[in-house]
Amino acid sequence: MKVCGDQSLAFRTADFRSSRLRHWLALQYLDDHEAAPGKNAMDECLNAVEARAVAQGKRYTAFIRVAEHDGRVFLDPDHG
Repeated sequence: MKVCGDQSLAFRTADFRSSRLRHWLALQYLDDHEAAPGKNAMDECLNAVEARAVAQGKRYTAFIRVAEHDGRVFLDPDHG
C-alpha cells in the first residue's frame, strides 16, 4: 500500500510502513507539538490511517514499463 502526498510533501508516494513516511509523520507531529511522538502514538496513527485507506481510499492503477536487453529484464515504475 502506498500513501500519496500533495506537492508540498517531501515525497509524492511512499510505502505505507516505510521509514520515509514515519519520518515525515514524526516531523509533522514535532512541528505541531514541539515534542516527538511516542512509539504507541505513531503505531496508533499508522493503524488508523491504514484502516481508513483500506475502507475509504481511492485506488489507482500503477503503470510499470518492462523492457528486455541482452537477456536482462528492466522494470521502470512510472513515478509521474
